[in-house]
Amino acid sequence: MSSYYDKADYILAIAEEQNISRAAEKLYVSQSTLTMHLNRIEKEFGTELFDRSVRPVIPTKAGILYINNLRAVRRMEQEFMSDLRHILNPKETFNMGIGPIRSKIYMPSLVRRLRESYPQISINIAEFCDAELPVGLYQGTLDVIFGCFNPTDLLFAQTVPLGREPIGIIAPEAFKLHQQARGFGTPGMPHPISIRQLNHLPTVVPGQENDLYAYIMNILSQYGISPASMILTKSTFTAVGMVSKGLGYAFVEYPFLKGMRKEELSHIVYLSLKEQKLEDKNIIAAYSKSSVKQEMIVKAISLFQEIF
Repeated sequence: MSSYYDKADYILAIAEEQNISRAAEKLYVSQSTLTMHLNRIEKEFGTELFDRSVRPVIPTKAGILYINNLRAVRRMEQEFMSDLRHILNPKETFNMGIGPIRSKIYMPSLVRRLRESYPQISINIAEFCDAELPVGLYQGTLDVIFGCFNPTDLLFAQTVPLGREPIGIIAPEAFKLHQQARGFGTPGMPHPISIRQLNHLPTVVPGQENDLYAYIMNILSQYGISPASMILTKSTFTAVGMVSKGLGYAFVEYPFLKGMRKEELSHIVYLSLKEQKLEDKNIIAAYSKSSVKQEMIVKAISLFQEIF
């Protein structure tokens, strides 16, 4: 490794502590040793990496560039070691792919319960939109994936149905789209409205990176719904927050509301379309038929089904 990256911990510790004495103490080296290393690196670069005339010590522009490069190299090293462990001991590393929001909802419980059966296993969770996950499964970087997938993308894989994610509409109470009728106001019993009631109202739409984007845009086009305005956001959680503040209505997968705070949901009305039932998402698990980790995969899928 280049001397530029030698003892990267030294430079990163100074950046984190913003004090050479504290950094040396953290590294269990003398202050003079740390200072000598910093001086040597700065001499090689021909520029100062930290402004030591101020307190706390702060990186210069060159220092920021160097620190960012060190962190990038550190991440690459960690990824390399993880991949190497997988190659040498494939049964000791388990790679699961799932969308970011589903990951937030389901993965903490799944990983905790999976660890009860495999306490020594190293677990990697790849969080990408559903459309990207089959590629990882095909290339062998993922052992199992969870989500809503195009069946033609998984012809090479074994699939297991997990259940359905109902999609509905949520709107602020202030829009007055609902009647004060007993029993309405839950995902299980939404208030039916006509399509025309959504016309010329502001809406919140997940961005193109979100799996729901194309689905929603198709609904708006198919039924001639013209929003008064649109707010695009990458996160469904952000979209729900926008709705709770009265900024627009939104189409959402109802299970994702599990991750929201009660005070936000208290300002939301649940709706359904009279003319058209919104199609649920079919959620499945997929894995390679030839995987050497069949036992763990089957266990993970079984646990996901229970949690789901």
